[in-house]
Amino acid sequence: MANLEPAWAQLPVLATASQHLFHPCLPPPFLKAIDIMKDKSTMFNELRDKCSHISNGLLDLPGIDVIGDSISPIKHIILKAPYSQESRDQQRNYLKK
Repeated sequence: MANLEPAWAQLPVLATASQHLFHPCLPPPFLKAIDIMKDKSTMFNELRDKCSHISNGLLDLPGIDVIGDSISPIKHIILKAPYSQESRDQQRNYLKK
């Protein structure tokens, strides 16, 4: 008689692993992150303000272009050519303020 079971059913590791791959419950760290976002809804406004502040500060530096939205936490920085030692010193002095 032929065995009518699918090939994957003969491999207990794969059968049990597939049950965990598509589990309907959210992981606890994800649920905790949602709770934090609900409790501290002002953190998004604070992040937006800090991102704008950093963008404005970077735009004031000589020899640097910042591309992208000012409220984005990810900054795309392009160095202008020529980039001299003098402009590096100016930037260090500016950052020390």
